[in-house]
Amino acid sequence: MAANAMEVQLREACQLTGSSWAAWVERDASGWNICATHNLNLQKRNALLKYIQNPGVHRWLSGGLMSLRP
Repeated sequence: MAANAMEVQLREACQLTGSSWAAWVERDASGWNICATHNLNLQKRNALLKYIQNPGVHRWLSGGLMSLRP
């Protein structure tokens, strides 16, 4: 999906949920990556990237998606 379309969906998700920011993350062979964001400045984006690349968080995200549990 094009980054612009992702950003539109993230903006709409924030409007619907009342969230102040949103991020679209995807996993590839190198780990979790941020594909698009809404209302997330560079400092917070870098902090989020560092957080999702933490081995424990990486396992938690991967496990949650593989088992379809929250």
